[in-house]
Amino acid sequence: MANALVTIVVTPRDRFCFIEENLETIFKKSDVPFEMIYIDGGSPDQFRDYLVKKSAEKKFKLIRVEHYLSPNQARNLAVKHIKTPFAAFVENDVSVADGWLSGMLSCAQDTGCAVVCPITCQDKPIHENIHYAGGEMEIKEENKNGIVHRFIKETKYHRQGSKHFEANPPIRRGKIGFTEVHAFLVRTDILNKISGFDEGVMSTRDHVDFSLNVKKVGGEIYMEPKAIVTFMGHFTAPPLESWEEEYYRLRWSDTWEYNSLTHLSKKWNLTEDRDLKKRFNNLGWRRRVFVIKPKIRNVKPRVVRRLLEEIMVRLEKMENKKLAKDFAAKYGQGKK
Repeated sequence: MANALVTIVVTPRDRFCFIEENLETIFKKSDVPFEMIYIDGGSPDQFRDYLVKKSAEKKFKLIRVEHYLSPNQARNLAVKHIKTPFAAFVENDVSVADGWLSGMLSCAQDTGCAVVCPITCQDKPIHENIHYAGGEMEIKEENKNGIVHRFIKETKYHRQGSKHFEANPPIRRGKIGFTEVHAFLVRTDILNKISGFDEGVMSTRDHVDFSLNVKKVGGEIYMEPKAIVTFMGHFTAPPLESWEEEYYRLRWSDTWEYNSLTHLSKKWNLTEDRDLKKRFNNLGWRRRVFVIKPKIRNVKPRVVRRLLEEIMVRLEKMENKKLAKDFAAKYGQGKK
């Protein structure tokens, strides 16, 4: 689009069922000129066809890959095609509110910051319940008995689930310690300076690594309260469809999560603190909650349901390991 300062980049998160709603809200609610690059990683035929039709109608660049992608892989596919000074990355399960794009763009222009994070909400009703509205993050060092421990300290200002319009004092534009990656705006020169997104971080904690990379090169991250988005694939989302379950199980596979945590730990020279140990011990919790539990929610009595759940978790973990191994053998992703 002529005179566009920003390119919207849409990438997969972990499901496909929100694709149409996501794209429709972006075109309806974006209030400044923009280019668009859409990364489609192995979506089912009905969505592939929808995206082909929409890209022709709306004149945006569609990059289709016939297999699933990790989030950072998808983002990197778009980076070399961005020609505008700014890029707004949006995951495909996000609904945007009026003024989301102009709000972030104005913040970047007014402050000169590297990255802008919108108020990020979760669940329904949309644009009400806070998921993230600012916080601090830093790598801290502590000397314990002559041994230096390095760990990431992450603090959120506002509790998840509280209403952003009830926040007291009101949420204001200001510098924050990290951005979520459901949606964010970044200067293209900063993106090039940090060489895009680290594909060693395959699933979890991609927002942590990206924010640390930005801060490492001196970039500032701001929260813009006039920009509001909601990611819909949370606890109140509709059950997983059979045709998106495989992607979800791979995206949150034990292998991809383990590789991400291990890579992050080595890259930033972290000690295995309480938080990191907890994350290693809880590999696959999303699959338990969103894949297994819905299948047995009507089983009674409760003690039988719990026993069945544990059996299914163990069996699924074996299947999940094979899923990731087979995918790595075919596409070269997820190898330890």
